[in-house]
Amino acid sequence: MYTKDLIMVTAYCQTEKQEIALEKCIDSVVNTGMHIALISHSHIPLHIQKKCHYYVYDHLNDISDDWRLLGLRYYLFGDKRIQSIFFDKYFYGFSIYRMFSMGSQIAINFGYKNIHHIEYDCLVLDNDLLKEHSELLENYDSVIYTNTGDADGFLYAHCKSFKTSSLPDQFKNYNKDYMKKQIIEHQPCQLEIFTKRLFINSGNNILFKNKSELSGRFTGSKPFYNRNIHH
Repeated sequence: MYTKDLIMVTAYCQTEKQEIALEKCIDSVVNTGMHIALISHSHIPLHIQKKCHYYVYDHLNDISDDWRLLGLRYYLFGDKRIQSIFFDKYFYGFSIYRMFSMGSQIAINFGYKNIHHIEYDCLVLDNDLLKEHSELLENYDSVIYTNTGDADGFLYAHCKSFKTSSLPDQFKNYNKDYMKKQIIEHQPCQLEIFTKRLFINSGNNILFKNKSELSGRFTGSKPFYNRNIHH
């Protein structure tokens, strides 16, 4: 049993379809032998809550329309590539890091050795995946995936694992002012880059893996709709 490992599922479910995806996510990890903490900015049906060991509802889904926080995104239209920070209307990083800090404090206060974070609309297809992460954390502080498999790649945010005792202070203790200052002053400012930089700068001993290694073992999120896109 891996009862010293905590799976942290972060969620924001506004529709029944999203709640169904969340339940599938929870169902995909209930047999891992690990405890589950569900942290959400939306109310979650009781039958889903009961599948988890901890459930926290955070009333404040703290978003910002400060354009300086918006990350550079690009879209491909045929052979044309369009880049802009204004493909997004809102920055959701504050709300996400509120959830990270809550899940981290549960793990710290109740003696969990490792945290495995997955997003609510993902599926763990191979229960051994997180167990392997747990074993890797015997020698590393973090297991993080990027599109290149190294520190230079773009962070794959949907699945990552951490040793609780090595969490960076600004990950486990929510600090909105720090986040805002760092993101504005250090460009490019996508939240994925902020997170990767946070762990690297903390001195974490990070194992970077290529996200291609998750093929057949984990499915990442697929947007139900994009509520921030300018039409």
